[in-house]
Amino acid sequence: MPIIIDSNCTYCGACQEVCPRGAIIAGDTQFQIDNDLCDECQGSPKCIPVCPEKCITKISMERLADLES
Repeated sequence: MPIIIDSNCTYCGACQEVCPRGAIIAGDTQFQIDNDLCDECQGSPKCIPVCPEKCITKISMERLADLES
C-alpha cells in the first residue's frame, strides 16, 4: 500500500531522518513520499511511528489514484 503525508505535516523532518531509502523528500510546505522509492521498510514503515502529528498513513492504490487526479 502506498504511504502519504497529509497536510497536517509541520515540516519537522523526523520522518525524513529515519527513511533508509531516501523516499521522503522536502516539498514546498510539507514532506512528500516518493512511492516509487518507498518499500515500506519491508513491511514495517519507520516513518509512521515517528511522526509527531500522526499525518503519515498507508492508503489504498485506488485512494492514491483519486488524490493524484
